[in-house]
Amino acid sequence: MKKTYTMVVKDRAGVLSRITAYIRRNGWNVEQVHVTPIAASEQSSMSLTIAFTKSEAQRFEQRLREWNFIFEISGAEQEDEQ
Repeated sequence: MKKTYTMVVKDRAGVLSRITAYIRRNGWNVEQVHVTPIAASEQSSMSLTIAFTKSEAQRFEQRLREWNFIFEISGAEQEDEQ
């Protein structure tokens, strides 16, 4: 399954690196990434599309909730293309 996560993260060096390092260590593939600064704040909006199993998605979501530099998380499952 593919899942797209949209997050509000702290706008500082190393945030994207920490998230992608965790993804890499687990052998997952980021299919799409998009980061946009939020005007007049020290936050950015980040979207990641990742393909993995349901249990892997649950593990990833748990890890996202543990990090103190991620303020909001939402996720949407996408239909697999045939």
